[in-house]
Amino acid sequence: MITLIIRLIHNELDDIHIATLTVSQTLNFALSLKTPGPNGRLPGISRKEFQSTVLNTLLRMLNISHTANTLVGDEFVRGVSGGERKRVSIAEMMATRAHVLCFDNSTRGLDASTALDFVKSLRIMTDVLGQTVFVTLYVHTVALSMPMLTYLIQLPSRRVYLRAF
Repeated sequence: MITLIIRLIHNELDDIHIATLTVSQTLNFALSLKTPGPNGRLPGISRKEFQSTVLNTLLRMLNISHTANTLVGDEFVRGVSGGERKRVSIAEMMATRAHVLCFDNSTRGLDASTALDFVKSLRIMTDVLGQTVFVTLYVHTVALSMPMLTYLIQLPSRRVYLRAF
């Protein structure tokens, strides 16, 4: 008998974090829960080196390296901006190594170039890691859909378009 375990994770519309942790602490916590064992890492790479490398990669990929030592914050604790907080949520999702990732309006609060970078990074994750990603985008541009392999568009008139490449 073969047992199949699929990890699915959902990123909600609202970004909920522990406000008093820094961006690095938040991501290190997420990474500490999902760092692979010795057989899942390159030979000679320690757990700490792996976490540090992945943390720096996520921070650079989402352009939040400058916020590493800033509190995440919330409506009561001053911290990173709303767009930066959204990118912290995205980085947490990417750190999980889940098989299926679901993003609900993850481009909210992001400028156009950052939203495009987000979509491109999702495409890289699907190609390199073999993950399946579901994304809802409420503001759609042609540039955002180009990196995607398959997309479904629902218009207010209830028309649905499916495009597969």
